[in-house]
Amino acid sequence: MATTETMVSREGVKSEHVEWHNIIMWRGLADVAEKYLRKGHQVYIEGRLRSRQYDDKEGVKRNITEIICDNMVMMGGGNKNTSSPIVTSNQEQFGTQPINQNTMSQDNNISFTNDGSNDDLPF
Repeated sequence: MATTETMVSREGVKSEHVEWHNIIMWRGLADVAEKYLRKGHQVYIEGRLRSRQYDDKEGVKRNITEIICDNMVMMGGGNKNTSSPIVTSNQEQFGTQPINQNTMSQDNNISFTNDGSNDDLPF
């Protein structure tokens, strides 16, 4: 996944900085991402960081930081047919209850549509 930060200098020169992130997804969450995410789509990823060290092909030690994804919200941003975000979570797969039960689908599907009416975010 890439995040892009756009900056404008005092002189009005626009520049972009792109940061690449390795995202680790498992089970149904990975299936949904594989099926629906495409280049240019906006997505919100929530998870925990994991740093590790490995040896590359030449035997050089490399450090890497990955995001172990727990929740994903597909925001659209490339798919004109998506008007509301699709939210997926690993919570259902591990037998825990989601925080907001009103947004869960009744057919035990791991993805569901959230119209934002039950939004508990402070912004």
